[in-house]
Amino acid sequence: LYAWPSFVVYQLVTKMVEAKAIEVPLTDHRHDLKKMAKAVTRKTKVVFICNPNNPTGTIVTKEETKEFMEAVPSDVLVVFDEAYHEFVDDPDYQTGADIFSDYSNVIVLRTFSKIYGMAGARIGYGIAPSEVVSSLHKLREPFNINTIAQVGAFFSLDGSTEIEERKKKNIFERKKIEAALDRLGMDHIKSETNFIYLPVGKNSEEVFTRLQQLGIIVRAFGVGNYLRITVGNVCENRKLIDALERIAG
Repeated sequence: LYAWPSFVVYQLVTKMVEAKAIEVPLTDHRHDLKKMAKAVTRKTKVVFICNPNNPTGTIVTKEETKEFMEAVPSDVLVVFDEAYHEFVDDPDYQTGADIFSDYSNVIVLRTFSKIYGMAGARIGYGIAPSEVVSSLHKLREPFNINTIAQVGAFFSLDGSTEIEERKKKNIFERKKIEAALDRLGMDHIKSETNFIYLPVGKNSEEVFTRLQQLGIIVRAFGVGNYLRITVGNVCENRKLIDALERIAG
């Protein structure tokens, strides 16, 4: 069970293991945890909560999370996918790690692919009950993480000052893009990540192609009229804003 739209791998892996997927539509581009709790049945095994959500950039709050956890049976695993959590600035944000010791069915997933900049190394980590970890060890590939990735991740853990600086830069640059979108009359969803989700008012593939012709690659999702734009560096964001101005004009 997971919200939709969300991280597409939930859908793909569910099909791969021939399980039944229950997709609960987002409400105002956010997880609707009340609806998700009601969708849980005696057959439900796993719930994924992408927080912040990919591709919308929205979060679930502390109160919403508490109400959800109290409503879900303890034999249902609740997986908090927090790939983008280091970018969040909202004080009402709730991480799975904060509540891990309070519940026996919480799993937390993190990655070094985002703010740590190690996407090519393909390394992350999970926090889970010991019995879940034991089961996962029986299924994982024996050499699923290479030595270089492990060393990089280990030393990255000492980079808290750098990570905080990257977070501040991302927020500053994201606000510049959001201000430009506001000025151009282009609606967008409030984001707590390093990307912005926005409706383009027409087939997203058309806008994707136009931006690509101007040297900008964004993410289109094949259906609907939404694009996801990643926050880049100063020069990249200036080029993005110039391209958006040309399209809007």
